[in-house]
Amino acid sequence: MLNLARVWLDPRLQRGGAWYVPDAATRAIGLALHAVVLDYLLTFPPCFLEEPWKLRQCLSYCDTRIHRGTIYRAAGFELVRTNDAGIQTWARPLRGLQGHERKAVERRAEVHPRSQRYRAQRAQLTLFEMLEAAQLS
Repeated sequence: MLNLARVWLDPRLQRGGAWYVPDAATRAIGLALHAVVLDYLLTFPPCFLEEPWKLRQCLSYCDTRIHRGTIYRAAGFELVRTNDAGIQTWARPLRGLQGHERKAVERRAEVHPRSQRYRAQRAQLTLFEMLEAAQLS
């Protein structure tokens, strides 16, 4: 799950601006969400491929005291809830990875130092637990 935080659009692209494009914000959000599914996982690859790691949903929040949430609705988000303070939670499903993208993430996970470090720590803990169990028997 990802959180979309801070959508800013240059005033020149907004209504009344010199480069106004009616759906510039929703297109920008769509392009960003399309790209981030792969880009995020290549930058922060999963440590344990046998556990769930694919990005499935994007959340974003809207303070209704200031904004109306129009951009989220237009970008394909669904309103999930509004809390007592007027903060709305919006959600949108993310695209799945294509086969070659999934393989690229898996290859990256195999060689990424963070992933290797956590796998080594887990293996060490598992070995320690096995030794401890053997001593108790």
